[in-house]
Amino acid sequence: MVAHTRKAGGPFQAVLFGALRNDAAAEREAWLDAVTHDPLLPGRILPSDYLGQQTWRRRVEVLRDASRQQRTFKPA
Repeated sequence: MVAHTRKAGGPFQAVLFGALRNDAAAEREAWLDAVTHDPLLPGRILPSDYLGQQTWRRRVEVLRDASRQQRTFKPA
């Protein structure tokens, strides 16, 4: 995902909003591909070095932050 910045308290510029939307679509496609090939298994049968649950929690955090930022977007 591409990192985007915005001025404190200011809205995203339209071009950055479009890039964020494109990033979100690409991330969703990649996530669905990953889960299709490596389903989320019950904790009792996961390998000790499995990162799927940690990755899921981080994904939720990133998408929550992106959603908050998207709500501040006001087209010019």
